[in-house]
Amino acid sequence: MLKVAVQRSRRVRGPLLTAAGAAGGFWVAHRALIDDSYITLSYARNIALHGTWGLLSDVPSATATSPLWVLLLAAATALTRDALWGLAVAHVAVAAATTAVLEALARRTGLPRWTAPAAVGAVLVNPLLLSVVGMESLLLVALFAAAALAGAAARPVVLGVLAGAAFLTRMDAAPAILALVLCSPAVLRRLHVVVPVAALTAGTWTTWSWFALGTAVPDTFVIKSQQRSWGPWSVVNGWRWFAELYGADAVVAFAPLALAVPALVVAAVRARELLPWLALTLAGVVHVVTLAVLVVPPYHWYYAPAVACSLLGAVAALASLCARAGGGRSRAVRPGRLPAAVALVAVAALLVPALVVDATRALPWRVAPVQTNWASSAAYDEMGRGLRTVLRGERLLTFGEIGHLAYVCDCVVDGFADPALVDDGVRRALREAGPLLGPLLELNYRHRDVSGGPVPLAGRLEVLPTTEPAPAVSWPLDLLPGGGTVHVVPAPAP
Repeated sequence: MLKVAVQRSRRVRGPLLTAAGAAGGFWVAHRALIDDSYITLSYARNIALHGTWGLLSDVPSATATSPLWVLLLAAATALTRDALWGLAVAHVAVAAATTAVLEALARRTGLPRWTAPAAVGAVLVNPLLLSVVGMESLLLVALFAAAALAGAAARPVVLGVLAGAAFLTRMDAAPAILALVLCSPAVLRRLHVVVPVAALTAGTWTTWSWFALGTAVPDTFVIKSQQRSWGPWSVVNGWRWFAELYGADAVVAFAPLALAVPALVVAAVRARELLPWLALTLAGVVHVVTLAVLVVPPYHWYYAPAVACSLLGAVAALASLCARAGGGRSRAVRPGRLPAAVALVAVAALLVPALVVDATRALPWRVAPVQTNWASSAAYDEMGRGLRTVLRGERLLTFGEIGHLAYVCDCVVDGFADPALVDDGVRRALREAGPLLGPLLELNYRHRDVSGGPVPLAGRLEVLPTTEPAPAVSWPLDLLPGGGTVHVVPAPAP
């Protein structure tokens, strides 16, 4: 009994410590959330408090890229009655669950007990992962890890549910999920179970969305894919752009991508023990490669799952060099060839630079180390409160960012908030689709209905460069290169 109690205590300790660390990380980042995080928070709040699946409280829309993450945040928001507190709860819970899953995976593959906390710690302190708190990145990584564990444990039903859940977290992760399943030989003979369960899990959402929102695939597919790139920068080379913008901070944030190759090599050499970790690392790589093939802009959260999976794979590879699994069901760990001191130095090399980037900024952060916002959270808070006072319930066409303003004042509109404003993009996608994609898009939009027309607008928000005098009622864009101010341009009189 005592032995069992000790084992249970050890299994609880890791997730609890991770929860504490994740709570600290959330506090560091909570005043510097990126604009797209507020899109997700607005959706979660509107579902929980208004019963509307939309960015606006009274206008349904289909621009939540991650339906599952929105639903989890909405559930947490319903409990806390505040979307930001709901995010805190969900962030901590996902981090703790990831540790529990990785500890189980480490035990199954005969890796030392420190593997999971070191790996999750490296992920949680990475400046890129902290910069995208509020996005679905960590949830996707947790689902990849759980799927790798289910595959190794020969649990086809569980793997199917997790595969469907990962698809609903990011639909562009479908190739990554497939790669992960194919690297799970224990379930390959049970694909006739995995595939239907995954389809049923994903279909619960996509079927409802198809009928209720007029599309099974979020409208962000059209919005983001038609953007393609920002000038010369796409997902393929976007990390270089961030390095030019943010220097050493971005280098530390994106450097773990380079660890994917050695992690995969070690896992391939030791495939008998490390195949689940190889599957997990490969899933992150395939995901970012998929985005590169789709030719989408270099939104920095697109890289986050690959960075996280590379870190997890690298720590597992390091742990395997320190200890090798013994035979039999117990998988007893025996000393490996790499001295523990070397492993300690290597783990420190992953953690210390990230902690330096995190801690050398004023805490809590005012601005994330890696971001593309036009204004800081504080500036958007002030702008949103001012607009709420000026508009008194009316709405404006926004200037390029919408999430934070929508969260504060529920008063701005663009294609993310109004399906009618995406209609031109949908028609363009249907015209340009090839013979294979065209029929699928036609089927996807069969129930689309924007006959009600666009949301009525009282005017628009316009950005003025610093070279022009700012109107009396205006707000600064304190992060826009070159600066600028935002003011309201009323709609012409009828």
